[in-house]
Amino acid sequence: MNETSFDEKKLEVAKVCLMLRDVPVEGIRKMVKTLSFSDNKKDLLKFAYKYCPDRENYYTLCKELSFSSDREELLRYMEKH
Repeated sequence: MNETSFDEKKLEVAKVCLMLRDVPVEGIRKMVKTLSFSDNKKDLLKFAYKYCPDRENYYTLCKELSFSSDREELLRYMEKH
């Protein structure tokens, strides 16, 4: 992911990685930190939820989002899934 400078490409690479193997919360946190835009971070966090083996800690990733509305949206997503 660090080899590309565009968020869209980083997001694409991250999603492929997630589909290939389960990634724990700290691994997802590292992926999110490479992204620049809040919408991309939120998109990745929603996508990654189903691939995370330690979902009981997933709520800690909310602090990676800058806006409270995005954090609330992620929490609602987690409740539904």
